[in-house]
Amino acid sequence: RIPYQKFICKLESFRVVAYFLNDENYEEFWLEIYQLIRKWIKDENSPVVVARNIFFMLEQTYLRIPQDHLMIIICECIINKKSRYYDKLFRLIAYGVDLNTASSELVGRLLGLIIKIVKNPTEREQITTLEMALITLRKKFKNLTEELDEVISIEMPNFYNDTYLLETTENEN
Repeated sequence: RIPYQKFICKLESFRVVAYFLNDENYEEFWLEIYQLIRKWIKDENSPVVVARNIFFMLEQTYLRIPQDHLMIIICECIINKKSRYYDKLFRLIAYGVDLNTASSELVGRLLGLIIKIVKNPTEREQITTLEMALITLRKKFKNLTEELDEVISIEMPNFYNDTYLLETTENEN
């Protein structure tokens, strides 16, 4: 078999059984998958065909994945310029990331990377799920997203003054 086909089979198997495994078996299986994903991210010639399976598996199993691992995967994808997958990454950020349970170092790194993207109009305009992710992050983690909020107000004023404020401002009545 071609190595990437074996990887796809492992991803699919993990996706199907992740919630049924006991903690010990889950951790063993997850660590193997996690290392394969990180290797794929760092490979400049990583097979594109695998990406669909990686992100589908992450979307289906994120509740069981350690937050630090999930955030490392997201950060490494951004750092390694896997921009063709940013829509999937930002959808995962919106519903899968919990800044309260991840390490403060990773929270800072992820928010820093998001801020860089927000500051880059060419990059941010390619991401259809960015606005949804920004709103969700602000609503769920208001105390951790002050700097991001400020950058959005400067870099994306139309969005900020319209949808973003409407969605993220708490009712004071």
